[in-house]
Amino acid sequence: MLSNYFKIALRSLMAHRLYSSINILGLAVGLASCILMALFVRYELSYDTQYAKSDRIARMHISQISSAGNDQWPRAGAGWKVLLEDSYPELIQVGRISITQTPLKVGDIVINEVISYADPEIFDIFELEFIHGDKTNAFKDIKSVVLTEDTAKNLFGDLNPMGKMVTFFNMVDLKVTGVIKNLPQNTHLANNSFANILAAAEYEGGQVFLDNLTNMNFYTYLEFSSANDIKTVSDKLNDLVDKNLGAFLKEVNVQLTARLMPLNKLHLYSQISGDMKETGDINQVYLFSGIAILILIIAGINFMNLATARASQRAKEVGVKKSFGVTRNQIIVQFLSESVILSSISLLIALALVELTLPTFSEFVNREISFNYLTDFSLSGSLLALTLLVGLLAGSYPALYLSAFSPAKVLKGDVTRGKAGAKFRQILVVLQFFIATVLIISTLTVYQQMKFAQNIKLGYEKDQTMIIYGIGTPLVANNYTGLQQEMKRLPGVHWVEGAQRLPGNRLTNNTDIQAPGWR
Repeated sequence: MLSNYFKIALRSLMAHRLYSSINILGLAVGLASCILMALFVRYELSYDTQYAKSDRIARMHISQISSAGNDQWPRAGAGWKVLLEDSYPELIQVGRISITQTPLKVGDIVINEVISYADPEIFDIFELEFIHGDKTNAFKDIKSVVLTEDTAKNLFGDLNPMGKMVTFFNMVDLKVTGVIKNLPQNTHLANNSFANILAAAEYEGGQVFLDNLTNMNFYTYLEFSSANDIKTVSDKLNDLVDKNLGAFLKEVNVQLTARLMPLNKLHLYSQISGDMKETGDINQVYLFSGIAILILIIAGINFMNLATARASQRAKEVGVKKSFGVTRNQIIVQFLSESVILSSISLLIALALVELTLPTFSEFVNREISFNYLTDFSLSGSLLALTLLVGLLAGSYPALYLSAFSPAKVLKGDVTRGKAGAKFRQILVVLQFFIATVLIISTLTVYQQMKFAQNIKLGYEKDQTMIIYGIGTPLVANNYTGLQQEMKRLPGVHWVEGAQRLPGNRLTNNTDIQAPGWR
């Protein structure tokens, strides 16, 4: 029975090629746009979900209110690790990460890298995958480093780097004790190599450096035995702050508060400057989801209107079939079959459009979005379900509308369906144009704002300015004047200047002040 419906549907579509082409292309563009938006939303929601313990991991955030203003950090002081471990039995382990930039040197090869100084617990909390070495022995030696596969290749080529030495800051040699796989893009963690945090402590003040509670330079991650413990401990954190810093904070008139943010919310909900990578925004997810739904509505309404516009052509077909005993339900199934076939063909064209436009779209949203619908069964299943849903919903009104024609009236030449049907179609048309107008105005507004931001005069020629990172070492600092003069002699160089921080970045710094009698 179903095969007959589909045969009839295909014949009808082939008999009206222009109508079918317009409907298919309109629905294909709508589906392609919706798929692109959905891919972005899916990618944003996938951040940090690849970690097996993601629902039991949280990060400590610190907020400060003082006479200088309000500050928020996605980091905490180094000393909080021991305090947290000693205070909350719900905790399994705590790991810290501190970011720095340094030249890495192996023989004549020198590369500038951002490095993460970390506790060994980090390897276990995030279950980072080792290519060489293992998490148990990675940081047994203080002066050790675990490289990412990209950094290992840049420094050692195809050689196994295990046991070899890498020079940091042109003055400290660290031994390679492991190589990990590159971190995926959809994680808030930067794809950095990891050096033992105790190596940093050796030239940053030793145990005093590790005990400090106010040097807000350490991303501090807590692993709990259950997800419910995150909120429980977060609610008690400020009691720990008061116990250890209350008197001092009162003396200096500073209010310090701490909270925990679950790992799976860091990318979309953190909204604090100073993270390892650019964060997302849940409002963008809502916006893209809304746009995807609106585009689908436009495509669906367009489908309905085109189908009902052919009512006079299909009326005789319906009348003749009913006069031969075909039931209304059978006619509805026939028209829904046509709709599903149209949406299925539209899906195939939409897939091709997505493949063609995905690189441009990925560049626009600044995300490395993939579209592996042949190997990702959840994605392919969602696409098929979307196609079926669109086909059934978009074809439902035309099917109900056309199947309701009376055989007697149709055969007499009367194919009108009354004022109610006409009014409903008018509402659909008005809604379609209203949504399209809103989307067009919004798009033009965003385009103008982006164009303004890109072309605004910044006071310097950014396209003719080059920044060299990671040379702020004692060796460079002691010979900066000579380096500056040599670089000025290079052809085409107009000026050379140094800065500790770039304009536009955070310009504050931390200064430790020890109150009398306070450790």
